[in-house]
Amino acid sequence: MSYVRCFLAVDVKDEEVLTNIEKVQRKLESSGSELKLVSKENLHFTLKFLGEVEEERIKDIIRVLNNVKFPKFKSTYKGIGVFPNFFKINVIWVGVDLVSEEKFKELNFILEEKLYNLGFNRDRSFVPHLTISRVKSNKNKEKLVSIIREYEGYEFGSEEIKSFVLKKSLLTPKGPIYSNLAEFPLKYE
Repeated sequence: MSYVRCFLAVDVKDEEVLTNIEKVQRKLESSGSELKLVSKENLHFTLKFLGEVEEERIKDIIRVLNNVKFPKFKSTYKGIGVFPNFFKINVIWVGVDLVSEEKFKELNFILEEKLYNLGFNRDRSFVPHLTISRVKSNKNKEKLVSIIREYEGYEFGSEEIKSFVLKKSLLTPKGPIYSNLAEFPLKYE
């Protein structure tokens, strides 16, 4: 039996947003901290992580997700933050404004319900975020925190969210390689 590691996501496509994220990534890098930056082509909002899924279940997932009804919406990317906290930074992320956050949460809720009917567990809580870097150590942490604080309210730009994707994730020593298994246009009919 063959398995596929997969998740649902919204890709960031707007060039201005991507350029602004890259500028902030370069600034974070200037801290001298040990960072693993997420490349431009891998920037996405994870809506739901599905994990290792039996390959033959993929067609059922696609069938169910083709029936999702949700309108297109505007997402405004705003501020950066960290997981889990400033004492132990593992991830640096870009957030969204409150209106966008509500839309992402509504979409996530619908996807959770659809997939629960296929036997997937519901996630406890959903925080819309776009991982831009992983932090490998505490090296130069004070400088890194200072730069993060500088961008807490920064607006990266906006774009219309027109679809979400089912992505396959292949883990390699150099980092994950993502490929799209299916794209689902947002529609409200």
